[in-house]
Amino acid sequence: MSAIDIDLHEPFYLKIKMKGYYITQLVIPTITDIEFHAESVDAISHGRKVMTVQTGISVSTNISFEAVQNGKNEIVRIEKE
Repeated sequence: MSAIDIDLHEPFYLKIKMKGYYITQLVIPTITDIEFHAESVDAISHGRKVMTVQTGISVSTNISFEAVQNGKNEIVRIEKE
């Protein structure tokens, strides 16, 4: 199991591998929104609704990363793999 333990007030280095390159940035995370989704199904008996059952419950947390200048005056570093 993987986990991301982020302090929303502290910058950290984010390194992404993409098409043979590494992109590294010092970033500050921001939660842009949290979306709750739920689906329900009604149970009907003799033409009357007798209960509602929650069938699909999910939560989406959307995080964005804003790059900040690091100690070497860089905002992004791109290196070949």
